[in-house]
Amino acid sequence: MTSASGDPIDTVVLDASVAINLLGTGVARDILSVVPWRVVIERRAHREIRRHPIGGCDHAAELRAWELNGWAGTVSLRADMRQTFNELTSGSLIRTLDDGEAATIAYALGDSERTVPVIDEKKATKIFQQRWPNRQLLETADIFQALVEAGLVSKRFASDAVYSALTHARMHVSHRMRPWVLDLIGSSRASACPSLGRSA
Repeated sequence: MTSASGDPIDTVVLDASVAINLLGTGVARDILSVVPWRVVIERRAHREIRRHPIGGCDHAAELRAWELNGWAGTVSLRADMRQTFNELTSGSLIRTLDDGEAATIAYALGDSERTVPVIDEKKATKIFQQRWPNRQLLETADIFQALVEAGLVSKRFASDAVYSALTHARMHVSHRMRPWVLDLIGSSRASACPSLGRSA
């Protein structure tokens, strides 16, 4: 299946913040069970998921269920991926990323041209787009858009899930995806989401 932009995808690699956003939907299992791509999380990013954004929920138990059910596997960098990882984590703080983001990108780039990192963080997005302008990069909102447009989830389901991620996990939405998200959840709900900023 392709993304909403039409580019072919086989595998998506979730950064920690994206996994936290999915946990924050409260229906991550329902989402991951219909995602048409292989979903993986690199071990360094996996270790950065230290709590569940919804009070009273056990993030460790839910992440184990993701793996046991084949919804999101845990992977490790191969030797041929470590040079990219080292380049992204060494040097000036202005130009480097944390280990989870760097590992997410390094795994995706080294795995396949149809393997795409999913990252919400602005700095990581900017660095990726500058260094690899011909490679695709997604954010959490892109996953929801692709599922809605493919008819794999209803717009109502996606609206509730996105709103929950915005309120519980403070999901970041880029300017590119903000119009779609605002249309999805509506102005009333958007006004209650500080992470959407003034556009809400």
